[in-house]
Amino acid sequence: MWEETGSSDTRLFLEPMIPNKFVLVGRSPNGHYNEHVVPRVVLCRICHQMLSEDSSEDSLQRIAEVIKRHLKIVQITEEEQVRLDQHCHLKDSMPPDWHYETGDTFARLDVAGIEFSFIHTQQGDKHA
Repeated sequence: MWEETGSSDTRLFLEPMIPNKFVLVGRSPNGHYNEHVVPRVVLCRICHQMLSEDSSEDSLQRIAEVIKRHLKIVQITEEEQVRLDQHCHLKDSMPPDWHYETGDTFARLDVAGIEFSFIHTQQGDKHA
């Protein structure tokens, strides 16, 4: 898609392409809304940037690693979603000083004060 149009559809990071069971890692108390902790649009931009800089096989492997590291869902409440999107203005972005190579995947939730518990996953701890 990117080679043809120069853009991608963020729905590529949704079911059925990537089932939620592979990326669901946590839940806040009473959480039921699936929140991608790094917005899908941010992941698409990162992938496009990396592809534009280098489309070698090594680059594709690094892109896969970035997606594996940052494509995660935490179930939050509607109130927490409003806080994240409207009060913290992080609906489609990460905190200003965040960088995909070194930043905490859960930085948006931390900024919004959203606490959650990890659920059984293969991902390990919070900073996996």
